[in-house]
Amino acid sequence: MKTYSFDSFMKGTHKTNYKKVATYTGIATIAILLVPSDVYASSSIDQGARVIYGKLLEVGKWIIIIKGALDTINNVVQGDFNTAKKSFFGYLVVYMVLQGLPWAMDEVDKVFHNI
Repeated sequence: MKTYSFDSFMKGTHKTNYKKVATYTGIATIAILLVPSDVYASSSIDQGARVIYGKLLEVGKWIIIIKGALDTINNVVQGDFNTAKKSFFGYLVVYMVLQGLPWAMDEVDKVFHNI
């Protein structure tokens, strides 16, 4: 992942991979369109968000598994075992964070609910 300074971003001196941006935007759009319309009519935004998050988590799970496996296998084939271990554990941490986000958001909501 490459990072840019705020000035570079605002001036447009960085190179943007528009193909990746279009791909991610398309995936997000398709995921939102796949959500049933009754989700939007529910009485609570949180309920609808949980349904959307569940669907995105299912897609994200397979993306993480496939991409992680390919990166790890590619590093092992090249003989770079340290990078393979780091890659595997990196994808594992991302997956665990995705699984834990609903619980974390509920905890944050409990903190601010009493204020």
